[in-house]
Amino acid sequence: LCGIVTNHDLMLLQGTSPLSLVHDIINQTTVEALIPLSQKTNSIVGLLIKEEAKAAQITQIITEINDRLITRVLEIADGRFGPPPLPYCWILFGSEGRKEQTFKTDQDNALIYSDPLTPGVAEEAQRYFSRFTAFVTDSLIKIGFPLCPAGYMASNPEWCRPLSAWKKYFSSWIDEPVPENLLKFLVFYDLRPIHGKIVLAQELRDFLVKSLEGRTLFLGYMANALLQFTTPIGFFRNFVVEKSGEHKDKLDLKVKGITPLLNAVRLFAMEKGVRETGTLERLITLQTRHSIVQEQFDELEHAFEFVMFLRIHHQFEQIQNGRTPDNFVNPNDLSNLEKKTLKESFNLMTKIQGLIVERYKVFIR
Repeated sequence: LCGIVTNHDLMLLQGTSPLSLVHDIINQTTVEALIPLSQKTNSIVGLLIKEEAKAAQITQIITEINDRLITRVLEIADGRFGPPPLPYCWILFGSEGRKEQTFKTDQDNALIYSDPLTPGVAEEAQRYFSRFTAFVTDSLIKIGFPLCPAGYMASNPEWCRPLSAWKKYFSSWIDEPVPENLLKFLVFYDLRPIHGKIVLAQELRDFLVKSLEGRTLFLGYMANALLQFTTPIGFFRNFVVEKSGEHKDKLDLKVKGITPLLNAVRLFAMEKGVRETGTLERLITLQTRHSIVQEQFDELEHAFEFVMFLRIHHQFEQIQNGRTPDNFVNPNDLSNLEKKTLKESFNLMTKIQGLIVERYKVFIR
């Protein structure tokens, strides 16, 4: 035996290995040089799909590549603007924070910096980070991360704040759980540090976990808000599709398919002070802490994996056909086995939502 040639060796030769791409990203010194590298992600994912990789493995690799691209942009910005007046931490949230990105993702980021000790330092920090975040946002657009339509980005002054301000944000959202505050809390709850002084994000997470202890009223309002995302299954266990518009006769695998499940797991994570941000990571931790997850762990894990699998394959097929990827599928295009499994997944989510209703029935309306 002289040696073994693996699939990874062939990917390296073709320049389509995740490791070789990450290595290339690290070695770039300009934003412009990152643009062609960011466009290689789809090719790598295509090979993973052909190798029948799990959805969790694919999203993990997409996240790792995107993390490296964002980190490199931030390192380039560090060199361009010089040392910041205060230490900072760049955080991600949404699907980026949960490490559950598929092909299409916009910018979901924010910046935390250390509390300034004087008004002068505070003004200097605002000026510095205003220029810094604007450069990073524009650079991320260039390499393929579009703007967040809702403005949840570090270049928005509202989301580029000192640590004490972030603590006040979360405290006010918890103390006054109106719909707008519940939405903001939900957006930022999945925060994950990616660059800078990581301890700032860790301290904020510690504060958040402690702030939720014993806050049954807030969790009840949150449960009520999350249950508005219903599964697309009708009374006779048939699929409920869009009735009109661009996506007529199709299912939304994101809002109607995966969101009810990840919302339930997120709520359980809030209840038990779980620090992990990924849905599967949360499930693993909750398996020994939460009775509902303990009883339904295998089913929840399988349902999440299957719906994510459908989303990724659907989006990749659209990209191959030159279309913009979305989350809408026609059930008639699925195989009988896929339809059956999808219905089982939706029925499980409906069951979990029923258990949440029982748990928080005082707050549900």
